[in-house]
Amino acid sequence: STLSLHDALPIFDSSGKVIASREKGVKYIDLNEVKNGLKTKLEGKNVFEIYGVINVDDEKNIVYYSNYYAKDFQNVIGILIVTLILFIILTHKRISYIGEINRGITSIANGDLSKRINIKYKNELSELADSINKMTTILEKEDYKEREFITNISHDLRTPLTTILGYIKMIEESKYKNQKELDKYISIISKKADYLKVLIDNFFTYSKLSSRDIKVKYSNINCDLFLKQIIEEEKMNFAEKGLDLKLSIVKEKVYVNADSELMARAINNLLSNALKYSKENTEVNVIMDTETYNKKTYVTISVLNISNEKVNKDDIKRFFKRLYKSEKGRNSEGNGLGLNITEEIMKLNNGFIRGQTLDNTIIFKLGFVKVEK
Repeated sequence: STLSLHDALPIFDSSGKVIASREKGVKYIDLNEVKNGLKTKLEGKNVFEIYGVINVDDEKNIVYYSNYYAKDFQNVIGILIVTLILFIILTHKRISYIGEINRGITSIANGDLSKRINIKYKNELSELADSINKMTTILEKEDYKEREFITNISHDLRTPLTTILGYIKMIEESKYKNQKELDKYISIISKKADYLKVLIDNFFTYSKLSSRDIKVKYSNINCDLFLKQIIEEEKMNFAEKGLDLKLSIVKEKVYVNADSELMARAINNLLSNALKYSKENTEVNVIMDTETYNKKTYVTISVLNISNEKVNKDDIKRFFKRLYKSEKGRNSEGNGLGLNITEEIMKLNNGFIRGQTLDNTIIFKLGFVKVEK
């Protein structure tokens, strides 16, 4: 320990009796108590705080300690009590505010997302309360989106189901004129059932992709053969709507490492989008190319179509929102999940999707990491 001006260095013999000391009041000390850690001794009005013992030889010991008067000790205690009282007074409001913040957090945790914490003062606590309020606002918006999502799902599923049930009832009650009309009813039921299955599949896929509850099976895919097969299968659907589906690919063979089923789903979603929103008697072009981005080479698959309605940059951003449909698309079949599902698929395949408009042409581009051979 460091000795102050008030420190004394008395010398005691082996029995604890004073041999020499500047303090007249100190005559004896129990060395065993000092060695056992008892550091405070009272001698009259003096308080001695003993720090330790130094052995000079078998007969002499130096004890170093500090002393102060009991009155001073009482003054120190008084000052500490006053300081404690002032501390409580000064921090009472802050402690009370911490309690208010805690109660607010508890309400939010229990599901009251409309709860907001009052902003008081200008310190760290008010910054904390403001951050909690901002977080709660985000949670409230997400909660609203989830409820809206469930409502829209219910509506989308109910519409074809109601149609199916209606025609089944008409058939059961023999409300048809002839076999031709019966066949027509059965055809409508079949189409609506197929559409209902697509809706359910989309919701199921979206749910699995969003929760990452899906096993991705990566394999090396020959892009030109893969894309040619998809285009060949889709050409008839486009021709029925007066659209010419064309494919342009790079000359070299290129491969990507991706999940073939998810990759096909992503491409088909873009083609489905083009089928719904293309102007009649126009071309829909699918272009395969390569592109370097962030020092990685990607195989890109772009779908270009001339839109049947005016589309701007903001519309492109909204297309990626869950359940979004354009004005003309509101009356068409579909649930507005296609691009959202595609975006999730590209994340799982370490790729990207971009959208843009050029004049009245809509362009969506998928990027899959190229396998270097």
